[in-house]
Parts: sequence; structure tokens; C-alpha cells
Amino acid sequence: SGDGASAAQATITLFQSPRYDAAGNLYFVDRGAIRRIDTSGTITTFANVAANSLAIDSSGNIYFTDSKGLSRLTQQGSIQPLARTGNSPSCVAGGDGGPIQAAQVCYPHLLAIDGKGNLYFSEATETSTSIRWNHIRRVSPDGTVTKFAGYGPSGSYTVVTTGGGIGDRGPALNALFYSISGLAADNAGNVYVTEQPVGDGLIRKITPDGTISTIAGGNCCLLEDGPIHQADVTGAVEPTPASDGTVYFVQPPRIRKVTPQATVVTAGGGNVQPPPDGTAALHAWLYYPNWIAVSRSGNLYIGNHGCQIQRVGLDQVVHSVPGTPPCAISPMMAVDSQDQVYLATESGVYVTSPAGMTTKIEGTTAFAWITTDFLDRLYVSAGGVLYRSESGGSLQALNWTVPSFPGFSPGKVRVDSSGHVYVQDGKTGQVFRFDADGSGLGALVVSNVMGLDFVVDSDGSFWAFGGSTLTHLDPSGAVIFRACAGYSGDEGSVTSACFGQFGGSLALSPTGDLYVLDQDNDAIRRIRANVSSSVPATSLTGIVNSASLQSGAIAPGELISIMGSNFSSSGPQSFDAAGNQVPTELQNVQVFFDGHPGAITAIALNQINVFVPSGVAGNQTTSLSVFVGGTGSASLTVPVWSAAFGLFTANETGSGQGAILNQDQSVNSSSNPAPSGSVISLFGTGAGLLSPPLPDGSFTTAAPFPKIDSSVLVNIGGQPAEVLYAGAAPFLPNGIVQINARIPPGTKSGDSPISVIVNGIAASQFVTCAIQ
Repeated sequence: SGDGASAAQATITLFQSPRYDAAGNLYFVDRGAIRRIDTSGTITTFANVAANSLAIDSSGNIYFTDSKGLSRLTQQGSIQPLARTGNSPSCVAGGDGGPIQAAQVCYPHLLAIDGKGNLYFSEATETSTSIRWNHIRRVSPDGTVTKFAGYGPSGSYTVVTTGGGIGDRGPALNALFYSISGLAADNAGNVYVTEQPVGDGLIRKITPDGTISTIAGGNCCLLEDGPIHQADVTGAVEPTPASDGTVYFVQPPRIRKVTPQATVVTAGGGNVQPPPDGTAALHAWLYYPNWIAVSRSGNLYIGNHGCQIQRVGLDQVVHSVPGTPPCAISPMMAVDSQDQVYLATESGVYVTSPAGMTTKIEGTTAFAWITTDFLDRLYVSAGGVLYRSESGGSLQALNWTVPSFPGFSPGKVRVDSSGHVYVQDGKTGQVFRFDADGSGLGALVVSNVMGLDFVVDSDGSFWAFGGSTLTHLDPSGAVIFRACAGYSGDEGSVTSACFGQFGGSLALSPTGDLYVLDQDNDAIRRIRANVSSSVPATSLTGIVNSASLQSGAIAPGELISIMGSNFSSSGPQSFDAAGNQVPTELQNVQVFFDGHPGAITAIALNQINVFVPSGVAGNQTTSLSVFVGGTGSASLTVPVWSAAFGLFTANETGSGQGAILNQDQSVNSSSNPAPSGSVISLFGTGAGLLSPPLPDGSFTTAAPFPKIDSSVLVNIGGQPAEVLYAGAAPFLPNGIVQINARIPPGTKSGDSPISVIVNGIAASQFVTCAIQ
């Protein structure tokens, strides 16, 4: 976007092959078009052609390659085909010694023009051994095409064993190139080629007399700058010669150069920093993201290259995740209801708390597949064995078997919103579904998600990503649709969208939205849950404490948030406090717990806030269902505890600075800390029954206020705090409680952690209070 205006305000899809003309206008390929930024900074689309590479001659003519062959684009906008690609997949180039218009080319790709007007282009060909090599042809100013470099048959070249390529020190015509990644020429007629042999990188130079040599590279993975044949130039593209003999090249994320003194030096980049906190997620720079995960509260976690983890909250901005987890080439990530981040690395599985403390999971040593379920149990699949930890305990091997498949060897593991565990056989790619007790229900998908990341939707269908592109499969493994390869379709139906070919990572949110880490396109994309049906829907992982945003068991009187779909079609609505009573029906929405209606404070399309009725007290479980206009959701069996307490926080994310009042009733914050020894007021929900009881949904309006009907312990800064009051919050709905506690004298200044234990059950979220 942005044509006709400042380029600084434009949107570019994929920037490739930047080239200046003699007047200083910048041309580049932008996936499907050639665009121009003129000397005033205005951007326009110059031609709608799907070019691969560009070159510009001294007269301003633009040469480009595409799937059809080689063409020339004049400054008047006229396209002149020069040579066409043959129809055969293994076409044979021809016509050398004659005019380029009569020649046949084979998938021309990269282009360069020297100071004398010679045009060079790379082609792909196949030898008799089916190894794909590249060669270079030249078109002289009079239009004659000839072979230039890369045509050497086996045995006709001199092999340089250290720091060189095939054919070095001899005629370029007799050399061989494997996977040319960059092509350039200077005014003196030197041609520069970046080449990517398996495991190495080379920068080669062809002088005007036709002799080829390697000027950098040949030894993989020595990352430091240094002598030309010891420095790593793997991944080098865009060689760019300068007039002083320096050759610059791009090695993402750095710009490097080969100096006239025969050294490789980093010229810029290499220290890419993540976007600062508060950056809008849509405009944030992703630094080679390698895995994503979504917490129960809907926070999106991003694992970036360079050991950096970031979080995108419900506010849709980027936040840093504290702590220093270990570096990993491509770690797998999982998040539990406490927003603890798990990373599976080459050296084991690590967990980082919301406070930034990182510890290694005992008994883990190698890269593994990991996931968590709604009970916060961690699954680790490594070495053909599946392990599980119970509520933060040690890992225990699960000897799950599939009788019909005796060779079953656990590989990738995923858990759906109903608690079913999906384990992929590491050898065949078949996926088996298990109940939480380990009973197998048979193979669901055969082979067609091998090597891919996958998740399982609430309806039992599969989403798989990798190999070719994003694929949606039904529970039997039949393809519902397979996305096209590319990068398009945002804001439209997923069935017409295009995604990268080599995959990435997938993560499902509590509301059923699917996040896709599209690594090819350096983007994280979201597929909204299908809300075309009028039937409301939710899942166990979508039921959270409204204060802590943690899922799990619920308690009588607790204010919970139910995440799902099809709850409202008229936008967010909150209750009217008429009569000091929270209604049990709001905009035709009702929530039932074993037939008891809950008092609803607010609704939106994907969320309902509702108080758990006191009638569930004493039960081990309750059957929850949502009704919208008389249409009910599927019932969910939810565990019930005597207490499931959570503290409200200032930023409504469930962690960090608490929603706390100081003794003078001012709001506690880092700029308004509470003095040590003073009394603070905490607010939360999920403390269980109060005594004497109040009707469900009623307001607490008169003393004596009901007290929490169980023990309450508070720790501040790691020290026991005196609890002066623990009961109903005055003038708020029944179920919201207030705890007044005295900060232990001598507590250190700063953000001090607070923990609350109600009826022996600890609130596991991380909440702080500012103290001076």
C-alpha cells in the first residue's frame, strides 16, 4: 500500500533486489510488483509483474526475471520479452552464440550488469547425476548470448581443498556452482557470485580475463570476523562491490564486507533488539521467532531467536518476559495457567516463572516435545518415552501403549480443550488419542502430519503446519482444505489465504482462535474461531478466575470469566445495579451450574463474567452450560473446590502490581507505596462461602459484613502478615472479598510479593505490593 505518497508510510510485503538507476531512483521487487521510490521519497508501483530479480542499465531500462523467462521493461512502461523458459521441468538451455531473442533459457533468476553493459543471469540445470547446479550466461550489448561460467564437467577443474570452490584458479567457464544466491558486477567487468554449497558459504570473483577465485568463505560456522577463508559467510546474498575494492554482502541479520586486506568484517547489524515494551503487536519487529504458545488467560507468548521471550497481552501490545532462559536453536514452548513458560532445549526442559526465575526440570536432558493441560500437568515426550508431572511434581513415565500398534513410540504430544492427549508415533507419523488415564482410542491420522506441528480443535479436527503449507484435516485425517503457498488473504476467509511453505508453530487460544507462526513471512497470524453458528460454545480451558485469569477448579461465590464464542451479537454489555442485585440473565444470556443460575455481571461476543452460585458447595464437580436465547452449549463437567482464590491486579492481567488500597484509601503503586507497618486492603474472589451467607448476586450494603468461612493466611515479602479483616467487600457484589492485612514491620522497600492461602489452598499467581 501507499502508492503516490511518502514511502515512509507505505506497506511493503517482501522487499527484494534493490537497484538504483543513474538518476538515483530506487527500484525493488515487492512480491508481485516492481515498485519505485523516487528521489523525493514518493513510492509508486512501476509494473505489476511477479519478478524475481532486477538489473538496470545506464539508459534506465529494467531487466527482470520471472517464471516465464527474461524480459526488459523500458522507462515508458513497455515490456519486451527477451527469452522464454522451456516447458519441460528439466529444460535444456540453448541458442548460445546467437541473439538472446532466439535463445531458450532455464528458469533464469539472478541478474547483474557491468560497466560495459553486459547483462549476466544465473540459470538452474540438472546433470546426469540429477544434482542441481547453477551456471551463468552473458548477454553482450549487441544482444548475443554466450556461456560465461559454471559449465565444467566432472574432473575438468582444479580442486582447492581449503577455502575454495570447485574450479578455483582456473577458467570460470570450467567451474561449478551449487546454488547461487547472489550475483553482481562492477564497472571494471568483475563478476561476484555468492554460493551456498551444503554446509558452507562462498563469495567468488570472476575477473575480466575469465579467471575465478574464492574471495571469502569455505569454512562453515566460524562466526567471528577474520581472515577471508576462515570467516563464515553461510547465507550470504546481495554481493555489492564498492569502488575501493571492498565487497559488501548481506548475511541476515548483518551487513558484512570483504576488505582489500583479505579479511571479513561486520559492517553493521548483528545486534538486533526486540521491540520496546508498549509497541503495538501488529507493528512489532519479530526477530526470527521460532515458537509460540497461548496461556489460559489468552496471552500470546513468542520465543525469539537469541533467547528472548515476549508476551502479547489482551491489550495487543508487546511486553518483555523477565528472566534469562537458556539459549536454544529451536525451542518448543508451553505455558500453564500460572503463566509459567516452559522451554524444551537441547540441554533439557526449563521453566521460567512470571517473576523471571528460571529452573531446570529435573530428569530432562535432551530436546523434547512438551505441552501442558488445563490441570497444569506438564507432558514431556523425549527419546520415545512420554512423561508427565502432576501439579509441579517430578516427571513420571507414562507406559501408554496402543494394542493395535505394538511398535508405538511417542513423539510429538498435544492436548485438546477436553483433556484428551494426542501422541504422534515418531516413526510413522500416525497420531493416537488417549484419555487422561492412558486408554487409547485408536489412530486418528495416518502419516499426513509427519514432521509437522499440529493442534487439535474443539471439534476434534486437526490443524497441521509445515512441509508445504497450512492444512486443515477432519478427525479421520481427510483434508478439509490446504492453504496456498505465499503470503496473502489477511482479513478474509482462511480457505483463500496463503501461508509460508516451511511451517512454524501453532497455538490455540481459550476462545478457539488459532495462532499461526508463519516463519517464512516473519509474521504471527490469527485465524478467528468459526462463529457463524448460533450455538454458544466454551471449553474447560476457557473457564478462569476473573481476578487471576487462571483456569482449574472453581469455588462457590467465585466470579469467573467464561471464554468461548457466540455469547452476544450486540457488543459488550454490563449489568444495571438496580435494586442492589446482579441479574441471572443479561441480554438473553444465562449460565447454569447443576441447574442453578449464576449472577452475570458482563457479557461480550467471546466472554461472560458470572458468579458461581452457592448451591455448588459440597459438590466435587458441577455441570456448567451457557444458554443464549434458549440455545444451550454442550455441558462441561467442572471440578469444584472449597476455595479457588485469586487477587485482582492493577492492569487486569492476573499478575504484577495488585489492585490494592493503602491505609489512607489511596491506590497503591510504585509512585505511591505503602509504608512498612501500615495496613493495606487486598481484593479478590474465589474465597468460598461467607458467614452469615448472603443471597447470590446481592450487594454487601450493611454491617456486620459477612466473613470468609475458612482460614485466611497472608504473606508479604516472605513474612507472615497480621490479617485484620477477611470478608465481604463493602458495597460490592457478594463474591468479591476484601482482606485487610498489616505489612510486617521492616519489610524491604520495593515491589514485594504477596501470597494468600484460603482454607489451605494457595493462590499461585504472582502479585506484588509497592512498599517504602
